[in-house]
Amino acid sequence: MEQVQLEINQVTLAFGDRQVLDIESLRVHQWDRIGIVGKNGSGKSSLLRLLEGSLKPSTGHVKKARRIWVL
Repeated sequence: MEQVQLEINQVTLAFGDRQVLDIESLRVHQWDRIGIVGKNGSGKSSLLRLLEGSLKPSTGHVKKARRIWVL
């Protein structure tokens, strides 16, 4: 069984009164590849900043086994 590299549970991210992310759960295993698509202002860049650690979630938790590669 492949190792879980990233796990997100009950995560929200808000800037003031504006909630930009609401993720129930996400699990990424070793060697998985994911893509992030959406309209302007939908939270794509905020999600990447959350994964790299420059933003902290308003609620919930992000657990990373090791480095996440972003291209």
